[in-house]
Amino acid sequence: MITPLTPIKARPVQGGAITVRSPAQIPFGAYSMVQNIRGKHPDFIKRPGQRKQHTTADGTNEVLSLYQFKKSRVDEKHFFAQMFDGDILEATNDPPTVTTGAFGSEVFDGSLNQIPASWSTVGDKMLHSNGVDQHQIYCGNSSFIEKFVVYKGVGSMERIPKLGEDYSVEVTNDRSGVGILDALGTYTVDYDCVYIRTPVPVIGFYIDVDTVNTATSALSIGYWNGDWMQAIGTSDGTDVAGVTLAQDGYVTFNAQSDIIPKYQYGSNGYWYQIRFDAQLSATVRIKSMTFQTEFQDIVNVWDGVPVPAVECQVYAAENSNWSTYGSGAVDINALAPTEKFVLASADPIEGIYIEVGSTPNASESTVTVKYWNGAEFTAVSGMNDGTQHDGLRSFSATGWITFDRQADAQKHQFNTTQYHAYWYEISFNAGISANTVVAVSTMPYFDISELGISQCNTVWKDRAIYSFDEYGAYLYVSKTGQPLVLNGSDYGILRAGDGRNNKIVAMRSYKDNLMVWQEEKGVGG
Repeated sequence: MITPLTPIKARPVQGGAITVRSPAQIPFGAYSMVQNIRGKHPDFIKRPGQRKQHTTADGTNEVLSLYQFKKSRVDEKHFFAQMFDGDILEATNDPPTVTTGAFGSEVFDGSLNQIPASWSTVGDKMLHSNGVDQHQIYCGNSSFIEKFVVYKGVGSMERIPKLGEDYSVEVTNDRSGVGILDALGTYTVDYDCVYIRTPVPVIGFYIDVDTVNTATSALSIGYWNGDWMQAIGTSDGTDVAGVTLAQDGYVTFNAQSDIIPKYQYGSNGYWYQIRFDAQLSATVRIKSMTFQTEFQDIVNVWDGVPVPAVECQVYAAENSNWSTYGSGAVDINALAPTEKFVLASADPIEGIYIEVGSTPNASESTVTVKYWNGAEFTAVSGMNDGTQHDGLRSFSATGWITFDRQADAQKHQFNTTQYHAYWYEISFNAGISANTVVAVSTMPYFDISELGISQCNTVWKDRAIYSFDEYGAYLYVSKTGQPLVLNGSDYGILRAGDGRNNKIVAMRSYKDNLMVWQEEKGVGG
């Protein structure tokens, strides 16, 4: 017989996506997660797609991945396509606008044989990992700078300046605060300048001028590579008829392949120096300042916290004996010119911080610093002694002794030590006064190439997470909010998997958890 049709009362799909409850607690009609669905209370509709984005194909070149980079602090977004030939293209128009012609212009020329890339964003900084090049970082065209310090010299230039008026809070937002450059003098006569810090190397600044300069003057841009170098290709968009800062505009310059991070004002990063060749007018104010960048390799930037020396050994000529001290209290009481002390560091360094405490050196003497190059201790280059209180007595004041990075520094087992470290020797041309005791810390630097090239990346709990091909089963967890800081107490290394060295091929942040996928080779046990 024919079974009569039984009408069933339909329950509408409504209630939205509830992500804060367990799926078992979600009422009928609601979801724990929806994808490509747009809520239209009380129901849902499928999110509309786009049939094509541009009218002309990039030859036979296939797309490996797509990513939209959108910032939160400023209104800026980019749509990227990773192509089979290694290039990254940026869309001429953002969807849903259809571009007449090709997808867009090339912004990165990578190597061949890439894998579909990992893309992430942390703190308005985008990360890209394609499996054959080093991890890339890109900050776009309009990110706020991190530091803005107006330096007014006192007859000399400090290697690590202490003087300065800090307007970082005022110029790193679009509120009413301003940076004050009133009547700022020249660098060549007064050593006046403006210091700018950014998280990555840049190719330009946009300066929003609140009160314009009216005095004839030109600016130049300096960057740090062990000394202040002048950027080439500078174009000043704030200049009007030979008057810089006469209007809002971009100051652009060529990328600097030799730039390195610098430590000053208690922080480490990429510092730039703006100089003027004539004094500015009586009232000059800067409302805000942003920077623009290109795609570039990540580097490992020191976190700026001085690292205590592993140990120090002091040589006494009287009995040809070495005494070992911890870094917090090194006794160099009445050290003679024929005597010396050495310090060990886990990483190569470019500076030594000497804290003299209550017993500074009172004798006229100057310091010499040497490093181990694999065969002998040899003098560092570019040394600057910030411990001289009056230019005559080293170790008479607390401060930094800085020097150039030494490319041939090598680890060494000094005396009877059972470990390898980088060793540095400190000696004086005259005797040190009695009862001198110092604490010793270091300024390290790092080489990212020691870890290899990129595999993949993600962001987890406001930290960049990287994997490299050299140690493929390890996760490198950056300092919070700082994707280029892979060192210090807020940095960590995690190992994934079941003990095998299978490389990590993908990562994903899921709620409070970090999910990791590894290449499967061999069997457990």
